[in-house]
Amino acid sequence: MTRLGTWLAAGATLLGVGGCAGGQAATNAAMALAEAHHPGRLEPFATRRLKDRYRVILAIRGDPVTRIAFDMDADPATCRLGSPCDRRFLRAYDHGVLAGDKVNALDAALRDCGIKALGIEGGDVVVDFRTVIELDLPTDDQQSVLDRLTPCIAAFRRGLSAQAPDATRALRLRILAPDPARASVPLRFEIPAEAGEAAVPSFLIGLAASDAAVSAAMLRLDPDWLRRSGVRNRLARIAQSALDDAPGGGTVPPVVVAWGTKLDARRLDTIRTYILACSGPRRAGTGACRADLAVRMRYDLDRNAASEIAVTGDIRDERGGVFLPELPGR
Repeated sequence: MTRLGTWLAAGATLLGVGGCAGGQAATNAAMALAEAHHPGRLEPFATRRLKDRYRVILAIRGDPVTRIAFDMDADPATCRLGSPCDRRFLRAYDHGVLAGDKVNALDAALRDCGIKALGIEGGDVVVDFRTVIELDLPTDDQQSVLDRLTPCIAAFRRGLSAQAPDATRALRLRILAPDPARASVPLRFEIPAEAGEAAVPSFLIGLAASDAAVSAAMLRLDPDWLRRSGVRNRLARIAQSALDDAPGGGTVPPVVVAWGTKLDARRLDTIRTYILACSGPRRAGTGACRADLAVRMRYDLDRNAASEIAVTGDIRDERGGVFLPELPGR
């Protein structure tokens, strides 16, 4: 029996047991497609249960990086050649090969440049993943350090095929402060990225396919860090204090929304943001509400101190969307 016949027979046997299609049946159905299109090239790597189906991840034999991930039909028996599931598999294969090429090229470029890589973020297999790295960024002038990335970017793109699409040539980075206790890791989809200490901010940079160098103006504060560090809750308490002192009062709802947050144009220890709130007297146990106020502030991350605090009303436009002047910064 051929390898394809073996996978098809195994899948049919499992599907017949109690009429229940389990993870192994999904894997077998995926491997049947893989053998039909790329005989002997792919092998099972992982199968994950979703709400009503399975996500099957395949690996290219001998390739420690490239992964092919796609969602199997709820009934794997319907995933046959020519079916929508088959077309989904073919798209996933092309996507996975592009993503693997990108990971390989970036891994080699960062190692050659001496930049410590701490993992990738984004999902099982995505081309637009975010790479976590270490850099010691000065508080008031980051450009000289960011210039270290320019030859890395060039080396990364040289490692791609000449036909690589823009999505592959673009980059997203999350930058953590150096920590001698952390070791560099090989870039792999299945290796969790380093989160970093909540006490120390992390920063984001996005580079389009045409960007050859990194500018300090590209830096953004990682919005997820605001939540993990507890800073967002501190901003909410400051905003609530300002509302308590304002005519008419107001309430910051339990789900805190920091709106339009900007990192200072030059410094890494200063942000400006709006905290959305609701008008009316403050009431204990107040739940969700439709925000119609905003408290603007400047916040020093190092000193945990706020300034330039002001309450703004009438923040909704005629369509009901939040409309607030853009804050200065990046």
